[in-house]
Amino acid sequence: AAPCELRLQATLDNGQCFGWRRQPGDDAVWVGVLGQRLVGLRETEGDCLFRCLSSSAPGGKNDEKLLRDELREYFQLDTDLRSLYDKWSRADPRMKAIAKTLPGMRVLRQEPVECLFSFICSSNNNIQRIGGMLHTLRKTYGEVLPAPGSTPGLGFEPVGHGDAAEFYTFPTAERLAAASEAELRALGLGYRAAYVRQTAAAIVEAGPEWLPGLRSSDEPDAVREALSTLSGVGPKVADCVALFSLDQASAIPVDTHVWDIACRDLDPELTSCGSLTPKVYQRVGELF
Repeated sequence: AAPCELRLQATLDNGQCFGWRRQPGDDAVWVGVLGQRLVGLRETEGDCLFRCLSSSAPGGKNDEKLLRDELREYFQLDTDLRSLYDKWSRADPRMKAIAKTLPGMRVLRQEPVECLFSFICSSNNNIQRIGGMLHTLRKTYGEVLPAPGSTPGLGFEPVGHGDAAEFYTFPTAERLAAASEAELRALGLGYRAAYVRQTAAAIVEAGPEWLPGLRSSDEPDAVREALSTLSGVGPKVADCVALFSLDQASAIPVDTHVWDIACRDLDPELTSCGSLTPKVYQRVGELF
């Protein structure tokens, strides 16, 4: 992908996902898990390169076409980003400035179960701690992936040492539902432990097609309402999951930072609002 269509730092380091790690000593290389594969990505001046570093799927490491297709879907590369940037820049001078500063920033199309539990864990949290929680969940309830060796040609090397070098698949909802709240609390999830367990049980009861099936909805409010029935899912988490995994491009996750931007750039009268009430949340989303 050309730089105007995909830049890894702008896309993987902005808080919409938490499973990718930069390779120590080489900021151009990212390593993360997609499904049952450990994947390395390298950003060059004019392109992005990929390599399957290891896989727990039979023959999975050698299926380059399948991985290429999965990455195209993950980064939504069939959507022409340059034309969108041009359209937004013509409509709004702020977007014109942002487009120049952050080329190639994409919304990811993540696996819905992983995305859902990632954002349940994001509640009142920071990116570093979220990543730590999710790594602990992977290590405890996921499947370990074979340790990668060096891969000449693209410059991928084993990542770190010890626990930091270990990679795991994301646990299934069934595996999380079988965990006790005490176990999850002991892993550092705190009050989120109950949310994770209860939501996992609800997903298992609804069946494996329910959550990804929300992708087919053309009613964003219905998707938000469905997600909001799950434990630990408020308006912001629902919008994050809808936007980053369920094809709801009109969803606008609103937190205090987004609220501040709306007050500064879109409606100064919002500064008089004392808190991010449901009415204010809706207003900020409509402005964006």
